[in-house]
Amino acid sequence: MKTAARVIILGLSVIAFVVCAPLCADPKAEAVMEQQRAYFARINAVELRATSTETFNQALEAANGGGPTYPVVKHELALDGARYLCKLSYCKKEGDKPEKTNTYAYDGTRYQQLEGNKTIWVQRASPWPNLYRVWTLVTAPFGFAFDKQDVIAFSALKNPGKWSALLPEVISVEDQVNMLGHKGCRVKFKKPQNGKYLATYTVFFAEDLDYFPIHTRIDYLEPKDDAPRAELTVTQTVRTPEGIVFPAAVQIVDYYKADTRQAVTTITLDTDSLKINRAIPGERFTIPKTEGVRVYDADLKTMLD
Repeated sequence: MKTAARVIILGLSVIAFVVCAPLCADPKAEAVMEQQRAYFARINAVELRATSTETFNQALEAANGGGPTYPVVKHELALDGARYLCKLSYCKKEGDKPEKTNTYAYDGTRYQQLEGNKTIWVQRASPWPNLYRVWTLVTAPFGFAFDKQDVIAFSALKNPGKWSALLPEVISVEDQVNMLGHKGCRVKFKKPQNGKYLATYTVFFAEDLDYFPIHTRIDYLEPKDDAPRAELTVTQTVRTPEGIVFPAAVQIVDYYKADTRQAVTTITLDTDSLKINRAIPGERFTIPKTEGVRVYDADLKTMLD
């Protein structure tokens, strides 16, 4: 069975708003973007485990020839600046043993991938636009921040210039909005998506959660006949002993064909696994070579053993 194409995420509609000219920056938008910069300045390392589940409605199953191939994916994530390890274990249903496990890592020098259990590929250039190959609890709520040229990764969100660079994309700001039981600010961004479609991202930042983005909606302005939209909602958060807000559960809904077909993905944190700003050993970011596994250097185009 095929897996439906993933559209990313996020949103809400604007009722009353302040419009900014392209060369100005709304003071509230500036303050909210500064909150995002400060948030990632506080986080240097993250470790967690999470589970994502995906379901299709009947119309999407019919169009796709069935449901998702692997409805359940276990995430194991370790991040420290640019270094990372992301281990994904794919299951037919919750409680099953994984049918396959893929691992992706970067040790500060080389990117590595092990899909299945036969060959570790290593290379120096970034091999994928989304380094972790899936949307994670760290990156998904901030999908609005990534432009087409960006590598989707924790390190990109930690770039201090990332947040001020978004200000020219702001087209409206609405303050003192009530949503999902919170009061906050709603900001609408307009940007090219994948170099092809023009899209708007409407993002709600919750004031009592330090302006964490808890709802985002993406609307494609083109093509008009089959314009997909998607929404992301942070349905649960935790606050660490250090006072850092972190998403504990996220729901992503992808709409197709004028809202008649849907895919719903939920990502749920194993709260006991969350560690922020703890030292992570360097070897954690290297895929270990086990018996029967070979190493292929993609830069040299040769097997190393």
